[in-house]
Amino acid sequence: AAAVTASSAASAPAARVRRVPAAAAGLAPLSPKELADAARLRDKGINLVPAVAGGSTLVVSMPGGKAVADADFTALYPFAPRIEELSLARASVTDAAMMSVPSMPSVLMVRVDNTQLTDIGITALLSRTLEAESVNLVGSGATDGIFTMLAKLPNLRRVYVFDTASTGIGIDAFRARRPQVEVVVGQGSAGVGNADGPPINP
Repeated sequence: AAAVTASSAASAPAARVRRVPAAAAGLAPLSPKELADAARLRDKGINLVPAVAGGSTLVVSMPGGKAVADADFTALYPFAPRIEELSLARASVTDAAMMSVPSMPSVLMVRVDNTQLTDIGITALLSRTLEAESVNLVGSGATDGIFTMLAKLPNLRRVYVFDTASTGIGIDAFRARRPQVEVVVGQGSAGVGNADGPPINP
């Protein structure tokens, strides 16, 4: 194999540093019992896996899709402090379920794409996930009203809003208020590495 020269090493892109949520800093690694409890939720169509091997936080997805309803969603509540990524994509959860969501201070990514959630439920959820850096609203019931809540997320870096009822006026107003946040409005938007747009699969 060719030797790596100093110049080629210098030109290599730097690896992205994973931000550890402040709330997760004091958490002990997931115990065998917690991992076993998380694995049992697969029967409900909910998948919880460690964010990193031997870590203290979890990544949540819902491969059960529309079969995952409000009653199933509440099974996540005991894991709330440990959830780092929360995807409700394609689940049948409603605004009513979002009203009782506990605080999830370690969540950095929220996905409600392709759900029936409206501004009411999404606002309730985001008010419990204030550390979120990325929010995916694609195909949800979001409107311009959600920008009020998005503006309150201090670490927000990116929000996906295409296939929603958000308008150009609302998007422009939010961009003026939070110019450092990338607002992805469609496939191939500036700043999106994937030419087909952001992923929407759980």
